[in-house]
Amino acid sequence: MSPISPSELTKARSEPLSNYVKEILVKDADELFKIFNSDPFDHGRWAFRGHASETWKLQPSLERLCLSTDWSAVDAEPYLFRAFRRRAHHYLQDLPKETLEWFALMQHHGSPTRLLDWSRSPYVAAFFAVAEAQRAQAAAIWAIDSVVARETALETLRECDTRCSSFDRTDSLSEPDRFEIFLRSNTAVVAPVQPFRTNERLTIQQGLFLCPNSLLLGFEDCIKQLLACANHRIGGKLDVLFKLKIVPGAHLDTLRALHKMNISYATLFPGLDGFARSLCTNAKIRSDDNEFFRSLADDEFDSKI
Repeated sequence: MSPISPSELTKARSEPLSNYVKEILVKDADELFKIFNSDPFDHGRWAFRGHASETWKLQPSLERLCLSTDWSAVDAEPYLFRAFRRRAHHYLQDLPKETLEWFALMQHHGSPTRLLDWSRSPYVAAFFAVAEAQRAQAAAIWAIDSVVARETALETLRECDTRCSSFDRTDSLSEPDRFEIFLRSNTAVVAPVQPFRTNERLTIQQGLFLCPNSLLLGFEDCIKQLLACANHRIGGKLDVLFKLKIVPGAHLDTLRALHKMNISYATLFPGLDGFARSLCTNAKIRSDDNEFFRSLADDEFDSKI
């Protein structure tokens, strides 16, 4: 099949992302966990991301920074990348050697980057969705077929960019040399990536990233192009991107169920900061337990939680 035309990509960018998303309304925790354990999500090819509000867009922190300032992403990223690399040695001895590892380190410590965090675990994503969700608003879990995303990105780059002519659909764009070519390509797509060296938090959260290779287009425009390419390849519509919308009435029960699985801020963010954050969600879990509060005494508190 011939590569997708530029006019088709332009059309894809003009469409709402919802045209490429399959939405599922989730009414309780049991229904959510059944979905996780049913086709298609019971395969290891999926990546998940939790949003406390269904209205939030898929936007990396670099994009959010630029929306709130006069910076463009094209100007902001080189500044942030250079400043971080110049000063990181004051705080760390074992420094990254590759661009993707630098991006991941920046992301880990809170610097804006083009990377968007995802997890191989739907339960981790569910926690991030409901832990900070508001009572009156649905939370959301995004799910993407990471195998289709990777293969489509590689095949599209190979077909549209001569610098990528050696790419094979089984390759990894996380490989350092290939990642550099990916970043320089003029064919805008999104691809799943993971640095060779990971940190403790990324390992515990079963994390990976979705990375756009264009800073001229927003993340959602890049992913729409990727999904349009995936549909073009089969001459139809693939269900690659899902959005599970969790109604407000299901938030607390989901949080309680995840707590029983030992999924909390304390386990996902090892250390005192994670434990301190977990106290807030622990309080939410106990918020309607009147008997607990009536019997609460200082020396009982830890055991009750």
